[in-house]
Amino acid sequence: MMNQMRLQSVRPSSSKCKGCARNRNERSGWWLPMLDSHLMRNQHLAMPLIIFLALSLCAGAWPQDDLPRPLTLDVALQLALERNPSVAAAESELDARRANLGANKGRWLPTLSADWDWRTQQALTQPIMTGTGRTTSRDLSLTLNQTFYESGLSEAIGAAHQQVQASEASLENVRRQLLKQVAATYHTILAHRELAQVADDAVSAAERHLELVNAKIEVRTAAEVDRLAIESELADARYEFVQAVNAVWQALAELQALLALPPETLPMLGESPELDYSRGKLENWIDEALAQRPDMVAQQHQVRAVELNVEQAKIGAGVSLSVVGQASYGQYTDTSGESWWVGAGASFPLHDRQAQAEVDQARANLQTTHQRLSELKLTITREVAQAWYALGNASERIAAAEASVEAAATNLDSTREQYAAGVADIIKVTDAALNWRRARGQLVQAQYDRNVAYYNLLAGSGRLLTESHATMATEQGEMVTAQ
Repeated sequence: MMNQMRLQSVRPSSSKCKGCARNRNERSGWWLPMLDSHLMRNQHLAMPLIIFLALSLCAGAWPQDDLPRPLTLDVALQLALERNPSVAAAESELDARRANLGANKGRWLPTLSADWDWRTQQALTQPIMTGTGRTTSRDLSLTLNQTFYESGLSEAIGAAHQQVQASEASLENVRRQLLKQVAATYHTILAHRELAQVADDAVSAAERHLELVNAKIEVRTAAEVDRLAIESELADARYEFVQAVNAVWQALAELQALLALPPETLPMLGESPELDYSRGKLENWIDEALAQRPDMVAQQHQVRAVELNVEQAKIGAGVSLSVVGQASYGQYTDTSGESWWVGAGASFPLHDRQAQAEVDQARANLQTTHQRLSELKLTITREVAQAWYALGNASERIAAAEASVEAAATNLDSTREQYAAGVADIIKVTDAALNWRRARGQLVQAQYDRNVAYYNLLAGSGRLLTESHATMATEQGEMVTAQ
């Protein structure tokens, strides 16, 4: 007999289908009862499912790395920002850029150095009446150097400053892309989790069909051949269940990598947060993306940095001016005193092919950077538009899929009744069950495609998903308070 704890009506209890499964808030430990039911019903699936069940049960005993259970999307996003090495690498690159800027600015600042020297010297030949021919000197001095002007130094500092700003924007872009990946992977896991539930319900339905056919065969109102069609339906449903469970594990492995979790840490996911799926106008999303996306900002700073590199190259190929000064105080053997000097110089290359080639190279680099900026604008526009249309498409698919599931469930119930009354063959029942299973799967996929499209739209416009979640949580809290 089928395990009674997993028996569910094929038809949703609500008159309007909203996923044709139990409430999502009841699924935080979804795999434990489902797999327990499968193990009791399907002995030939025992080995792979026993492994899965053992891992799930051990999740509570394994080190969870202080992960909250369930792991919400907000917490997963924060963990990714704190632990993923790509963020640390981008931060290190930013530190290097800042150090380079400090080094260039330091060329305007005075330098102070202390020098000490002791030396003794013995002459190879010594004249008559001159002593031993050995001399000893001791020198100690403090020297202050100051650069008052140097051609190209302001441009070098400006280029280094632009590189720092570009690295800051690149760091934000790394975070944006990482959060986008985490959100997509999180919802992929939730989608496969629900698809596993759909497949499990399909196994239950196929087993009910098999019981119905066996009962009719016993009373000789159905032929033995009817059992073959149902057994094929049951095998397909079991295969889809195992496939969905494996998909969950694969997506979990990807999430573990994004959150930099150790292999023994098994996150127990929560539910998808409530979202506001309003799209607004596509033009507004594109304008926002072009104005604030960090990769766009980074590329604009790169353009400015290369423009300053061109100016530096031109200065190097033309007249170079410098004004420097020095002051020193020291003791030289038995004499003490101070000295200072200020000097100015100019240099002009009468013939320097290398300097001119450097100018040509800098100009070519500038053209390349401008073209990359133009290409990035097209890429951003395309990504935002694709996410915007995908969000609308998924919303329409959900409405159509809900109606399709309702119709498929009604047709399946009717077909069962017809088969029980002997006015329909078993093939019609299996076809109806297949249509019902496909409709439910399409509804689940459309629901999570909408979530992923929405997060892609947020990330495509340049918003950090953590900030978006904080804004939505605040708005929902204000609504609750007002109520």
